[in-house]
Amino acid sequence: MLTPMDQYRKLKRQATELMLSGDVQRYLFMLRKLNELRMLQSGRFA
Repeated sequence: MLTPMDQYRKLKRQATELMLSGDVQRYLFMLRKLNELRMLQSGRFA
């Protein structure tokens, strides 16, 4: 089981790899997922 921070780091690493490979659509999708995860962790979504 991944901790929330481990999950965030994994997604961030994947996003970086997508950016470097030039896959813009998937990179932007991954950024949205990262943002949602951050918002969930901060309690903005209940």
